[in-house]
Amino acid sequence: MYAKTGMWMVVLASTLALIPGASQAALIAHYNGEEIGNPLTDQAGGQTASAVGAGHQYQKPSAPAGTYGAITLATGLGSAVGIGATNNGSWHLDGTESAELNSLVNDFTVAAWYFVPSGGYAGLPRAIADDAAWDGDAWSFGIRNEGANVNKIDFTGNGIKGWLSPANTVTTGTWQHVAATKSSTSGVTLYHNGIQVANVADAQAKNNINAGNDVFGLARANNLSHQVVNNGVLIDEVRVYDTVLDAAGIIAAAEAGQIGPGPMDIGHGKPYSYSNMPGYSGGTHYFDDGRDQTPGAFDTGELTNGVVQSGAPGGAGQQLVGWDPLSESTEIIFDLDSEFLVSEVTIGTHTWNASDNGAPDSVVVSFSTTGTAGGDFGSPVSASFLRSDVPINGHNDLPSISISDIPARYVKLTFDGGGVLGGSNHPPNKWMLDEITIVGTAAPVVIPEPMTMLAVGLGVAGLVGYVRKRKRA
Repeated sequence: MYAKTGMWMVVLASTLALIPGASQAALIAHYNGEEIGNPLTDQAGGQTASAVGAGHQYQKPSAPAGTYGAITLATGLGSAVGIGATNNGSWHLDGTESAELNSLVNDFTVAAWYFVPSGGYAGLPRAIADDAAWDGDAWSFGIRNEGANVNKIDFTGNGIKGWLSPANTVTTGTWQHVAATKSSTSGVTLYHNGIQVANVADAQAKNNINAGNDVFGLARANNLSHQVVNNGVLIDEVRVYDTVLDAAGIIAAAEAGQIGPGPMDIGHGKPYSYSNMPGYSGGTHYFDDGRDQTPGAFDTGELTNGVVQSGAPGGAGQQLVGWDPLSESTEIIFDLDSEFLVSEVTIGTHTWNASDNGAPDSVVVSFSTTGTAGGDFGSPVSASFLRSDVPINGHNDLPSISISDIPARYVKLTFDGGGVLGGSNHPPNKWMLDEITIVGTAAPVVIPEPMTMLAVGLGVAGLVGYVRKRKRA
């Protein structure tokens, strides 16, 4: 969801204080999914969760405004995170946070927003879980779709006992909110979109969970060897409270995520085109997913899909975009679909010294509100980069380029092609990109002043009167 600063933090604190059933509640963990990259940050305490494995996705569109069962979102939640369908990854919470969650043995609440694609999923994509499976301690929470357990909410204690909602509680093709409370008096209660869907109040459900000593993680099965095949499942607004919230408290917590608009990756999933595509001088060639490199044809390839590449380049067809610059200029134009105020641009590169694959040493970013044909790109911002900006083989983000909230629908990146950072040979040699992040907010809608509207109205009325007089004449 959106980042919360200044006045919004005051509003958030006031909102949480008013959550029903949470008069003594402490929000001890809160991951809001708004980050542009690793690590994720706990908004409640400042701890971090670091990426492990592969396939980490950031800035995926989160739940939009709308009604979800008993929950109403007026403004939506901004951005979410996830793990690629065929990847084995998660985010490990740091030791301080993991110790705090391991100490929760009873009387607490855990909740998260989930997106489940229309194609469904298989396995146990946990929102938050302990690291070690079946070890007899700690707990995990998420959704499950395996064997007889079809689309159920799942809260598991001690790695062996799972409390589940009825089949097909979890729906596909949409965002939804799920929550669980663990209580010493009422057992385990599960909620879907703010509505109670299950309660188990036997002795086992009321007894304390065994305190653990495991690393906790986000977006995972119980351990990496039991990772879910999630086919695009996303999570957002993962929250843990140290008390039992009632139904009204669950709803208020779900709605607390929508504080107000903030910066996000406005280029995510948006198309782009090449306005100039120099030829190669030879050697291995790299392409985006369309593999056509057609200048002027908008693509929906790898540069805006939120996924960065790992490992050595595998040759033609690798999900990378690269050029052998030949001292020529290369331009990429991103179409944001509507006008935004652009505040930052980050260029993700993929260097591999053994293959002479480096990173561009400079770029000029320019902006347009009207289109790409008129040559009207202006407000250029230039940036240069150093060899120290690409310290490792594989993915490296070049230093972010700050932009002064420039209005734009189209953003153009112009690379001069004259220099390459990295690679074992001297330029010219190849440089490659694997992700472009464009951060900004929606441009404000200009509402005419009342007197302007009145003047326009009088002008139209006068014109109508004039036409009528002409007809009578």
